[in-house]
Amino acid sequence: MEGLKFEGKEDEYLPDRLNSMALDFIEQSEDRPFFLYLSHFSVHDPIQGRKDLVEKYRAKFNNLGRLQRGQHLSLRAIQMMRPHYRGSN
Repeated sequence: MEGLKFEGKEDEYLPDRLNSMALDFIEQSEDRPFFLYLSHFSVHDPIQGRKDLVEKYRAKFNNLGRLQRGQHLSLRAIQMMRPHYRGSN
């Protein structure tokens, strides 16, 4: 889009960027009262996580007991979880 400037790093994860901007705002406002509403939004499917976090939580899932893993897969089967979300495999 013409005139739109991206200020972050090319491979930056959106929630990390939002957190950095919120922290900058807090630091700049520390001497004054302020209100900060921070919404971590992802507006398009598929939602993609940082590779390191996807690997971390995939490993945790793989280490779950059979019952817990079965509950997760049951939720997925009734579409309580969207199968194309990263990390839900």
